[in-house]
Amino acid sequence: MAASLNHERVRKFIVSICKRINSAEDDDAQESAAAASFGGEFGTKGLGFECRSIVEAAGATAADRLLGTTPEMQAEVSQWLSFASSFDAAKTKLKNLTIDGRLQLLNMHLEDRTVFAGRGVAISLADLSMFAVVHEIVTDEESYPELVQLPHLLRWIDYIQNKDAAAKIFPRIPVKKATFDPPQQQSPVALACNRIALASLPSSLSTDDKTAAKSVKKTEEESSSKKKIKNQKPAAAQKKKESDTNVSVLDIRVGLIKKVWKHPGADALYVEEIDIGEGNVRQVVSGLAKFLTLEQIQNRKVLVLRNVKPGKVRDVLSSGLVPCASNTDHTQCEPVMPPDGARIGERITVAGCEGSSSPEEILNPKKKQFENLQPDLTTDDAGVANYQVKPFMTTAGACTSSIVNGTIK
Repeated sequence: MAASLNHERVRKFIVSICKRINSAEDDDAQESAAAASFGGEFGTKGLGFECRSIVEAAGATAADRLLGTTPEMQAEVSQWLSFASSFDAAKTKLKNLTIDGRLQLLNMHLEDRTVFAGRGVAISLADLSMFAVVHEIVTDEESYPELVQLPHLLRWIDYIQNKDAAAKIFPRIPVKKATFDPPQQQSPVALACNRIALASLPSSLSTDDKTAAKSVKKTEEESSSKKKIKNQKPAAAQKKKESDTNVSVLDIRVGLIKKVWKHPGADALYVEEIDIGEGNVRQVVSGLAKFLTLEQIQNRKVLVLRNVKPGKVRDVLSSGLVPCASNTDHTQCEPVMPPDGARIGERITVAGCEGSSSPEEILNPKKKQFENLQPDLTTDDAGVANYQVKPFMTTAGACTSSIVNGTIK
């Protein structure tokens, strides 16, 4: 399926939904307004951007319904629109895989929810854009024969494609639903025999047998109780471990470098004073001197991990960490950049990893939380900074780097 065809389908899909919301009669006029709103050929500015443009062109009623009315919902939808754009851009590469890790993550995200954004059952623009991208991939049955391993994603696909608008525009994806086989009911004769056998069992036992039976029962209960206690401890430990290794433990903020100079005791290091909206600047030491000039660093917007434990680096205090993207052989390195409209001091979020709104003030160095998360911190084919292929987001959009397919440290 050509990308242009898939984009044409999603445009018609969204226009059709907006038309229903607004009770509009002129479908062509609404589509023309949508095309004009992003000022160019469909497909040139990213799938997520174009989907948003169509909805915004349809008016406030459609925007409220599909983009959300609360800041939280709007931010969540924006995150998934950015994800859809990066997913769509990489789909050619994805088709070389049997089941891509991204689809597995989507399946996990949908495990306890009906739709991508929000906790209800109402579809949003996040679902419409993600459906267009996922539809193109999962219809390639030869590349993805193990789709039965993605039950939650398939359930969501079936939910979206049964909307009238989708059914008329997108080819239907066959979804094999699970069947329920009720247990066979025993015949009245078999039930009567079982009752007689159970009723006669206690009287057929001798006193010693009864005592032995009680002893065995007690031993089994004690063993079962011990197993429960034993199993509870690892479960609690596992839950604690998962919370410690979730990206939400990192308090990453948007910052602005106000001043920078070379480290007096190390040629490879810079010392920066960074404003992250706390009133006072933070002094941070970073190893960027080999890669960027002082002029390139000065007045630059960066991200700052603010809850690392302060410490001295070559006798100079550092009270934070600047996350940087680098290529495989570490010949290129630069700070991950927030979008231009991001507010100073704004906290970075990752969809599905909200965690605590108040992370630890200082990370425990012994837990090595940031170090444990680093393997999942990357930049994708479009340079978008990700945690487990979910983008680093601000209210103004995704954080990026010019270094693609890199690691973030």
